[in-house]
Amino acid sequence: MIKNRAELISHGFVEGRKTVLDIAEYTLNHVDPRAAVKNYVKVEGSRLQVGEDVFDLNTVNKIYAIGGGKATYPLAVALEEILGDRITDGFIAIKKGQKQPFFETMGTLSKIRVAESAHPIPDETSLEAAKAIWRVAEKAGRGDMVFCLMS
Repeated sequence: MIKNRAELISHGFVEGRKTVLDIAEYTLNHVDPRAAVKNYVKVEGSRLQVGEDVFDLNTVNKIYAIGGGKATYPLAVALEEILGDRITDGFIAIKKGQKQPFFETMGTLSKIRVAESAHPIPDETSLEAAKAIWRVAEKAGRGDMVFCLMS
């Protein structure tokens, strides 16, 4: 995760530097939203585990993902990596200006649509994004599962 690790430990107090970098990498891995979802949500065959809760995907009709917040895109990327085509539809709102950098660093989403909206003061784009999220949420019915991705 730390790109210049080799350079940083190539001189000085090497053991101390390694220890500090190990701690930093451990911390970054545990606060990274994408990594957090991948540690918390797991699929094995038709078995979905979310934390301590286990679900049989054979009993789930459709899966939706909705959400908003500055870290929602990495959450959605992780969810798509885990559930893939099992996701029926989704919509998330992220802060204006984040979409292109996220696309460049994490790739695009295939099932979950993305809109940029104003933050911290809402504007018309915020209202439109909220309506789009609501439209996806309204699709959910009995036997469906909805993931709410918030940050």
